[in-house]
Amino acid sequence: MERNEKTALLVTELERTLGSCCHNKNSYNGWTQIQGLTYRYPVHYICKDGSEYKAKYYFYDIDLDRVSEMNYKFGTNQLFVGEGLFRILELLERRFDLDFEKLLAEEEKRSQEL
Repeated sequence: MERNEKTALLVTELERTLGSCCHNKNSYNGWTQIQGLTYRYPVHYICKDGSEYKAKYYFYDIDLDRVSEMNYKFGTNQLFVGEGLFRILELLERRFDLDFEKLLAEEEKRSQEL
């Protein structure tokens, strides 16, 4: 799989989906009286101007050439979620004979036809 703007955008979409699946059963929202909340885990990445940014909701000015460097921080540890998602897509291509380049191009063509 070629790592280009289209596949990088797919990886950022996958990361938003993954990052929004966090849950803390011990959290409490005093406004809604709800115990245990789901939240988006913040992802760190490099902006186009070279600065580091921590996204708590959506990406802002992300450098698509550095999507593989997106990471979650756990104390002194880092999970390079961008690289991990690229590797998962590559594994899916090999295992199931997929071509994400082709699939993304077909998706773009369908959306332009609408």
